Amino acid sequence: MTEHASCGACGADDAFLLFAAPDTRNPSSGELFPVGRCRRCGHAYVLERPSPAEIGRYYPADYAEHRRSDAPSRRRHSKRHRHVRLSPGDRVLDVGCGSGYDLLRLKDRGAELFGVEMNPEAAAHARAAGITVFQGSAERADFPDRHFHQVTMNHCLEHFHDPRAVLTNIRRMTHPDGAVHLTFPTAEGAAFRVFRRHWYHLDVPRHLHFFTHDSFVRLAKETGLRIVHRACTSGTRGFRHSLGAACGGEGLIRRPPASWIARVGLRLVDGLRLGEIAEYILRP
Repeated sequence: MTEHASCGACGADDAFLLFAAPDTRNPSSGELFPVGRCRRCGHAYVLERPSPAEIGRYYPADYAEHRRSDAPSRRRHSKRHRHVRLSPGDRVLDVGCGSGYDLLRLKDRGAELFGVEMNPEAAAHARAAGITVFQGSAERADFPDRHFHQVTMNHCLEHFHDPRAVLTNIRRMTHPDGAVHLTFPTAEGAAFRVFRRHWYHLDVPRHLHFFTHDSFVRLAKETGLRIVHRACTSGTRGFRHSLGAACGGEGLIRRPPASWIARVGLRLVDGLRLGEIAEYILRP
């Protein structure tokens, strides 16, 4: 069962259709999900989406983000944590923590680890690793006011039906001197505009929202958060998969010199802040 959605950034119900896209993880279902853009603020989002009661069935049992473990890696620290500043005893909350694989990399920096996770199995894995987990949606997380010195939300905000309620609750739980670190696929990027329904990071209907910079600034301000850092990144993997879905040209950029040209081009796109993954740091 689907439900009609209003804009997750400004609340307006005045969007025009951009395109309809299939569920690429289950193409045999034949379902198409309309993606539109709000006329008021420019936010892009899924216009007709599974209800909160139904969305769970679109996450397969082998959904990697739920099952991933803290496997050995040549990288001791995640690139996602490069801006996280910690003092011993600081409390860190990871929203959408999955099994805790990413959050656990902060353990040796003296942090107390907390998570929010919808999936029961993933939440159980995180608890077994010593993380205090609220199992449920982030807008309902009931940790104390001003409790967390750092909050991370990596590829998470786009999944929520009500991102405004999520950020409002995150703001409540963040220490006045704390910070909120977010990454998410963005409609500001060139890849969204070029590849459209073939964009690798579209992933409907699990991804429900695709913020532009303007629509995200509006939402952050209205939930009591201010932006102190903005950047964007693009990876050759996303570009390669998008190109393959659009025209079967994935193999063309796996080898030099095409691979080198692609990397240089993506760096230029990122320099213009048109990369496909937005990165923000917010403060109360």
